[in-house]
Amino acid sequence: MHYVSPHFYPDIGGVEDHVLRLGRHMVVEGHEVTVHTSRISLAGASLPQQDTIDGIMIQRYTPGIKLGYYATTFRSRIGAGDILHCHGYAFLPNDFAVRHYHGRMGTVFTTHHGVRMTPPNLRARMLRRLYDLRGLGTLKKADRVFTSSQADKQWLIERNVIPRKIEVVPDGIADDAFIPGAKAFAQRHGLTNYVMFLGRVHWEKCIDHLLSAVAKTNRRNLQVAVVGPDAGAMNELRQVAEKLGIRDSVKFIGQVSQDEKKGLLAGCALLALPSLYEAQGLVVLEAWAQGKPIVASRVGGVPDMVENGVNGLLYDWGDIDELAASISEILDDPAYATKLGEAGRTTASERYRWSSVAERIEVIYASVLAERPFRHKI
Repeated sequence: MHYVSPHFYPDIGGVEDHVLRLGRHMVVEGHEVTVHTSRISLAGASLPQQDTIDGIMIQRYTPGIKLGYYATTFRSRIGAGDILHCHGYAFLPNDFAVRHYHGRMGTVFTTHHGVRMTPPNLRARMLRRLYDLRGLGTLKKADRVFTSSQADKQWLIERNVIPRKIEVVPDGIADDAFIPGAKAFAQRHGLTNYVMFLGRVHWEKCIDHLLSAVAKTNRRNLQVAVVGPDAGAMNELRQVAEKLGIRDSVKFIGQVSQDEKKGLLAGCALLALPSLYEAQGLVVLEAWAQGKPIVASRVGGVPDMVENGVNGLLYDWGDIDELAASISEILDDPAYATKLGEAGRTTASERYRWSSVAERIEVIYASVLAERPFRHKI
């Protein structure tokens, strides 16, 4: 089987981690897996044209155009296979792959970042509308379309994607994420009582909202740990922290290993996710696996996972006062914080184990191949 992804290992991110875990599962199940991806890393480094990791073959292509994460073009050269699984709506190489190889093998498309998201500015909205003219046609050609939320499924149905082709398949979390992290990692960064953000340091994640909310709580000993790779916003966020008078309380940790991430989650008071949009919000599951309460904006697929007041707190995106109040509500009541975290851990364990998600994907692959007379079968 063949996977097409904007970027892949050694790059780290939601899509990259998903493809890596899915590929590992399929290799263990006895399938041959090749990932087709960009030869230029997110940091701009040139990577080997061919590589392997955990039995997954990697074929990298030099982009014809590279203007950003999704504005990267290459044409995958795919040989024989049963399944072509493309990852990322609005990623041009996926359109080429589905249209070129549909009919030769089963085609599956995971949208990932949320197709119903309203772009944040006029230019982005115009580009998205222009892309939809092609992208929706690509989804209509695919044998199956995976979304992470019911809201995204409804958006696709309203645009005439056949309902039976759409599967709501949320991302999952690995079993080892539930192993308690080492809190010593927090101590190494001088963190004691802190709210944590985890993800790409990008303006769409609205970390500035979190910094403003923390300043509003007026808690002198409260820190903010911003954990994740810089996607262009870190320097300006430092200036935001300076203007808010909390510069010394904000720690920009950067990209970390899996073990360090778990340790930082284990040591935090809560995880905050103030994003403009999240197709699902995998970091919520990662915090829950460590038994931590979460505060998140009520956007995208987040409400599909989080039941307000039961396993986390939701607030209306952009409402800084409500975000500050939600943070204070958790910090002021340790027993309530523990209750939310334990309920979240139960939710993650019972509904979002990666092994169950991967097995479901494999069943869907088999159903795709059963419907059409492709040469090969899983």
